Amino acid sequence: DELAKLIRECPEAAVALLRGVTVKPKCENPGLHPFPARVSFAPRNGWERCRRMLNGNLSLRSYYKQESVWKTCSSACGEDDWHEQIYGRSYGKPFLDAIIRVCFVPNIICANFFGALVEASLGAAADERSLAIFREPVVRAAIHHAWWHGAWRPDVLHVGFSVWGLLLLIYDSALGSESTSLSIDFISALGLVDFLFGLTRVVGWLRLGGAISVVVSKDSSWDFIRCVVPMLLPVCGRKSPVHIAVVFIYWWQLLGFFTVSEFVAGSILPITRIAHGLLPAWVVTVVGFCAFTHAFHTVEGENSASWKGTLLTSFSTLFTEHLPNPGETPGTELALSYVSVMMFSVFFLNIIIGVVSEQYEMQKKLARSSLRLVRATKCRNFLASASVLPCRLLSKTAAFWVAAFACVFAISVQAVGLVNGTAAPWTRAVLAVSQFLMILATYQNPTGHWSAGFNKKRPDTWHYLWIVLPHSTGWDEDMDEEDPIEPQDDDAQTPQVTAFGW
Repeated sequence: DELAKLIRECPEAAVALLRGVTVKPKCENPGLHPFPARVSFAPRNGWERCRRMLNGNLSLRSYYKQESVWKTCSSACGEDDWHEQIYGRSYGKPFLDAIIRVCFVPNIICANFFGALVEASLGAAADERSLAIFREPVVRAAIHHAWWHGAWRPDVLHVGFSVWGLLLLIYDSALGSESTSLSIDFISALGLVDFLFGLTRVVGWLRLGGAISVVVSKDSSWDFIRCVVPMLLPVCGRKSPVHIAVVFIYWWQLLGFFTVSEFVAGSILPITRIAHGLLPAWVVTVVGFCAFTHAFHTVEGENSASWKGTLLTSFSTLFTEHLPNPGETPGTELALSYVSVMMFSVFFLNIIIGVVSEQYEMQKKLARSSLRLVRATKCRNFLASASVLPCRLLSKTAAFWVAAFACVFAISVQAVGLVNGTAAPWTRAVLAVSQFLMILATYQNPTGHWSAGFNKKRPDTWHYLWIVLPHSTGWDEDMDEEDPIEPQDDDAQTPQVTAFGW
């Protein structure tokens, strides 16, 4: 809690503190079992090979264990597999000189820590300076571990739900008046289930001492909208504004796939994050549009023109550069049309194009840190929900088969409705139960750090974050990925914050 508060109030001091408490661990027996000088950064299993296909070679390895000491290697003593993953030679190339560190902040991977990171980054207004904390090895390792050990599962599952919902929407739209309403049943049921899990996230966040401002933030409001709007679909019906909104929501949710792939995120995130930087340019453009629209209405006079007609004519003239016929247009209106087209085509639109180019280049450089911010947000939500949900009901394997059975059963119910030409009255309830079980299954892991429990007064429940980095990058991130932040002039006289190792 104290670290999270420091991150919110002074991220630079928090970075110095994290560096001070993240040190080389003590070796229990340096003679028999020293630290490995070189570590293989190759994938350890098939799952890591799949991750490498989507994210490239691993730049770090992270482990979250109760040990804070490098212990003696002895299989007879029941050695944990994670030791062998560090010093093992059977994984193949690349072998690199490595740095091994341990963060001595117990149980650092928690919802409060990730929530503080998200709040300190300023969200959509994040820039190079506010995202600097996401380049710290401890932060990178914490996000890496929490994301790939649980938080990615519900996120990818929702992408699958979005794909299936879109297929049903397209199918029902193709049938027209003969629609089977399969899409309405599936989407409304999923909206209800998402709303329930959203409530668990809110309850978990507040129970952990989180600020109420996070609950009413823009991201939380968007989650609320994309849950409530689909729930209204059975009431409003097809071809309604709610139906149109659902179509846009589901197409937008497809972009959620980028969170599991750095390759995809490097192309999509710079586009989705330029909206905040475009706001001033769009405000100037809208003001210019309103001014010229008012001028056109004044020139046309009150005797013939309506505001609706003037608005359509103004939009056609300013954005499509459609000029009126000189022989049928009064001189004043014609001159105003020429001036407005020159202003918009030469000034306003070029300003927007220039701002878009500048913002895209800036966001392109920050794509890695922006992706870590997105993943930190997902980790915060995942851990907040996990603090409320039962996460020790089944093993990961058993939970997978339960989710698979629920998926097959839900598809079978929809297939029966498709064959019969109409869905059964209980279809929506069955789909809601199946979706609930599938999402709940993504949280099941009795050995996961989010379900192990934590007691401040019991050190045997404490976990420590182990970090393995290539020596070539040093303790700081490779500066070829993102340029270092240069201090501004007004910071030249600011005293530096330092920390010491305990």
